[in-house]
Amino acid sequence: MVKIIFIFFIWLSFPYFSFAQTDSSVLERQCSQGTAGSCFELGHRYRTGEGGTQDLSLAFKFYKKACDRNNAAGCSGLGYLYTLGRGIEKDTQAALTSFLKSCDLMEISGCAGAGNILIGGSLDNRNRQKGIKLLRHACAKKYDWACNRLREYEIPIKPGRKYR
Repeated sequence: MVKIIFIFFIWLSFPYFSFAQTDSSVLERQCSQGTAGSCFELGHRYRTGEGGTQDLSLAFKFYKKACDRNNAAGCSGLGYLYTLGRGIEKDTQAALTSFLKSCDLMEISGCAGAGNILIGGSLDNRNRQKGIKLLRHACAKKYDWACNRLREYEIPIKPGRKYR
């Protein structure tokens, strides 16, 4: 009887194991049909190597499609790749543009990325005050990375307070 239950369990769980293999193809189809979230998910998987091979060029391709369709997380992912020059040539101005679009679409990591570039970046259009404002906004939304960046720059987390 235990053997039959075990075999039945294996038979029931088979679709879950095979879904992991076909999931990317489903996401690719959805992305090609215009689903921005699927494009982002593919970009994330290719960037991290989750569920397969890491391929930063493909991550860039799918993040770009997601961002072009106003997916905030896709724009943030695109900014990240541009910042580090991973999968594409490093381009700080393109990173800033992607992060700012992400922030405008309410993605806190995009606000933090843009703030970081504006404070410490090497761009001609560097804007320290706007960068501080963006990092503080992200920090207030409990995005720890932004709070840590403010500390590293020795900028008070709240305006009007001294840095400790």
